[in-house]
Amino acid sequence: MCLKPKRAFIFLLALCALLLACDLGSLLGGGVTKPTVIITAPASGARVNAGTEVAVQATATDARGIAWIELWVDGAVAGNQVLPAPQTSYTAILLWRATTPGAHVIQVRAYNTASAASDPAAISIEVAPVIAQATQLPPPSAGRATPTPTPAQIPGAAPPPSPTSPVPTAPSPWRIPTNPTTAIRKPATPFAPADLPFHIDCSALDPSRKAECDRYIANTRDLVYPLLREITGTSLSSCYDAVYYKIVPDEQLTTHRAQAQQNRILSSLRETLNAAPAPLYDSHEILHTISMFCINALDNHVFHGAIESHIDLTLTGLQWQNPGRELIANWLEKKLIPDIKKNPTPQPTPGVIAVDHPCAKIFGDLVTILYYDSGIEAIKRLYRATIKRDPTVVPNAKLSGLFGANAWQYQMVVNALKQNTKHSVTVPECGY
Repeated sequence: MCLKPKRAFIFLLALCALLLACDLGSLLGGGVTKPTVIITAPASGARVNAGTEVAVQATATDARGIAWIELWVDGAVAGNQVLPAPQTSYTAILLWRATTPGAHVIQVRAYNTASAASDPAAISIEVAPVIAQATQLPPPSAGRATPTPTPAQIPGAAPPPSPTSPVPTAPSPWRIPTNPTTAIRKPATPFAPADLPFHIDCSALDPSRKAECDRYIANTRDLVYPLLREITGTSLSSCYDAVYYKIVPDEQLTTHRAQAQQNRILSSLRETLNAAPAPLYDSHEILHTISMFCINALDNHVFHGAIESHIDLTLTGLQWQNPGRELIANWLEKKLIPDIKKNPTPQPTPGVIAVDHPCAKIFGDLVTILYYDSGIEAIKRLYRATIKRDPTVVPNAKLSGLFGANAWQYQMVVNALKQNTKHSVTVPECGY
């Protein structure tokens, strides 16, 4: 059969349309599964006051990888969160300010890398109008009551002093100050000012906590961030226009007590203003914002112990968030390493951040010991070496099996740890 050129062109065009239709059919049919999503907080039927910013916490899963998550309120999109990289399981916190009294329907939809949408997860929220109360609130100067401080639950840590016993002044691995709200020592030479604004929202708290909120954000912006900028070599202004903090009552955060999502940090009272003994600042979540979201340096809490210890010692002269070297070494050598030798760790679940991986914890303790033995300059060099990959560094097989694409960063850690002549251990189960 001979086709004229015009008829041949029409025939080829129809054939292409048929093939395209078949391909779309395979994509839109059973070939692509929908993501699943559940809302874990707040509970359906929760009641909040008008003006409250509600933190909607949802977990989405998909074999292809979650690409973004949307928040819907009363049938309209109210917010979204785009993931920096697809993850097969992801927990998001989406914020919505409840301004209109009455019942509202909250929905969350998740989308995978093929743009397939999940069925919406839905809850109802009752927003109550704010009614002025005659009760007089305590003045902001009242501040917070200082609870009896307790050290972290680490074997060998010194017990807290009784209310009548003086705080020990002799050197100890864990020293507890008497007044955590005034323990910060400002440097003799002021730090360079922050290169982007820091905002804090404490509208969900009692108004009497405003002075503490203001001090918390000022200390984080003016004291902690400049130290982190100097250690990491990173200015957050290269990634964001501002940093946003929000502190909420403990019951509003059920899965995580604090969480950084890009440049937004959501924390509970017990992790911030009520986290005694501790000064009023954040050095933990802001480090996640820098490492995980801004520059893709090694995170998984590997550097947190070392960097937080340096910040605490620099600003207060005390160890607030981490114990001293000997306690860490004791815990590492008598607990963590023997445990992993008895029960070698399986490979991490794909898409799940290995922050609680036993090997990540071991590396974190070893890096903290490196800080105590070699100082902050050694940590600075190591941290910065995990930002941009050195093509000459090839991770060993064990690290590759445990940490996948991040294995090269752990190899940089292993190489640095081997140079620490003051502390030597081997953990072949972790590739070290």
